Amino acid sequence: MAITITIDNPESEISALPLTQSIYLKVSGLIEVLQLNATIVLFRLQEDKLVSLAEPYSYNLGYIKEQFDTIDIDITTTVDVNNITTIKCTPKQPLNPDSKYAIYVSKDLS
Repeated sequence: MAITITIDNPESEISALPLTQSIYLKVSGLIEVLQLNATIVLFRLQEDKLVSLAEPYSYNLGYIKEQFDTIDIDITTTVDVNNITTIKCTPKQPLNPDSKYAIYVSKDLS
């Protein structure tokens, strides 16, 4: 049986996500809770940036490409009477402002 996973936060909240806000996922069924840390990942999306550098490099535009790792998150779950599982994903450190993030749920979640 396939399960569906949706983000439970309102769209307006997600688009202006505060730096310490939790992301809530709703899962249509029971899941293996022990797998969550291995199957849910939050990461910062990589953006290419051009900057103007100071002398003596100011004659050329500098190209900065940052490296991004996954974000450590705390994961907790609750199950309601209809067997709908709510997953709460809370970053352990505040997120960087003016950055875009993605949450990935592996197909291996059972």
